[in-house]
Amino acid sequence: MDIGYLVKNYEKLKWLLITVLPGFYRILLISLISLFTDAESAVTISNDFTMSVVLISLSGLGFSTYIIKESSHTTDNTVFYRVLVSSIFFFLIIAVPVIIIMEFLNLIIDRYAVIVFVLSNVIYQCVKGVFFSRKNVSGLLFLEVSIYFFSVAFSYFLYSSFDNENAYLHALSLSYLISILLVCLYFNLGCKEFKYSTLAIKKDFDGVKLGVSNLMTTGLMFFLPSFSRVLGGDDYVTVMATCASIIGMVAVIPRTYINTKLPEIAKKINEKSLDIKYYSRFSNKISMFLSLFSPLSIFVIIFYNKMISKDNLDLMELSVIVTLMVSVLWLGQLSFIHSRFVIFSGKVNFTLYINILIFAIFIITYLVLLLIDFDSYYSLVILILSIFSGYTIRYLLYKVEMRKYFEV
Repeated sequence: MDIGYLVKNYEKLKWLLITVLPGFYRILLISLISLFTDAESAVTISNDFTMSVVLISLSGLGFSTYIIKESSHTTDNTVFYRVLVSSIFFFLIIAVPVIIIMEFLNLIIDRYAVIVFVLSNVIYQCVKGVFFSRKNVSGLLFLEVSIYFFSVAFSYFLYSSFDNENAYLHALSLSYLISILLVCLYFNLGCKEFKYSTLAIKKDFDGVKLGVSNLMTTGLMFFLPSFSRVLGGDDYVTVMATCASIIGMVAVIPRTYINTKLPEIAKKINEKSLDIKYYSRFSNKISMFLSLFSPLSIFVIIFYNKMISKDNLDLMELSVIVTLMVSVLWLGQLSFIHSRFVIFSGKVNFTLYINILIFAIFIITYLVLLLIDFDSYYSLVILILSIFSGYTIRYLLYKVEMRKYFEV
C-alpha cells in the first residue's frame, strides 16, 4: 500500500480527532462528576462550570481565532506572547469583575475556583490558536490528549484527598495548565526576547470583540432550550437537544475540513493572494456536504423523537419544528465559513455588530411572545424564525463583503 496515502489519511484522522475531542471533553466532565461526586456537589460543580463556559466565551475564545489571524504571516513566537499577555490583561479587567459580581448575585459558588479555571482556558485558547496557525496538528493532539489524561488523574486524586467539591474545578484547571506547560516545552514555544507595548492592548482588543461576537451566537443556543420550555413545554426541549446533537455530529466532518484550511486562508488574505476560485471551491465543498446531509438529519431526528424518545408532539408540528431548527443550524454552519473570511480580512467590528443585532432580535421576540401569551406551538415557530431571519441576513451580508473583497 502507498505510504504517502497512509500518511495523508493519518493526518486527516488527527485533524478529525482534534475537532471532536473538545466536544467529547464535556461528556468526560459529566462522567467524572457523576463518578467522583455526590448529587449535591454535582449541582455546585455543574453550576460553576456552566458559568465558566460563558465567561470563557467572553474573555478567551475569541483569542484563538484572533491569534490565527495575527500569526498567519509569521512563525515568530513574539506574536503569540503579545496576544497571550493581552488576553490575560483583558481577563483581569473584564472577566474577574464579572465573576465577583456573579458571586455576589449567587450565580456562582466559589469565585477562586472559577477564576483559575477561566484563566487556564484563556491561556489554552491562545496556545491552541498558535498551533492552528502553524497547522501543527501533532501539537494540538498532544495538548488535547494531555488534558484528558490529567483531568481524569487529578480529579480522582484531588477529590479523594479533599472533602471539597471545588477541588474538582481546581483539578481541571491544573490539568489545563500542566498540559499547556508540557506542550510549550516540547514544541519549543519559548521566546528569548519579548517586549510588550501598551499599544498592543488597543490592537488586541479585537480578541475580546471576537469573544463577545461568539458569545452572542452561542447565547442563542444556550437560551433556546430554556425559552422553549417556557413557551412550549418539556417535549420541545427534547426536540431542540436532539437537533443540536445530531447536527453537531453531522458538522464534525466539514468543521474538520475547515480547520485544515483556516491557516492557509488567513495567510492568503494577509498576503492579498486569495483567489476567488480557490475560496469558491473550498466553500462549495462545505455547502454541498451540509446540503446533502441536513435533509437526512431531519428524518433521523423525527424518527428518533417519535420511535425512541416517544414524545407527545403532533407529527406535523414536530416536522415543522425540526425542519426549521435544522435549517437554522445548517445556515449557522455555512455562515461560520464566511465569518472567518470576514474576520481575517479585518472586519471584526462588522461581525460583532451583526451578531449583537441577531441576539437582540431573538431576545426581543421572546419577550414579546411572553407578553402576548400566544399559542405555544406558533410561539416557538416564530422564535425559531426570528433566529433564521437573523442568520439569513448575516449570511447575505457576509456574501456582500466577500464580493467587495474580490472586486478590489
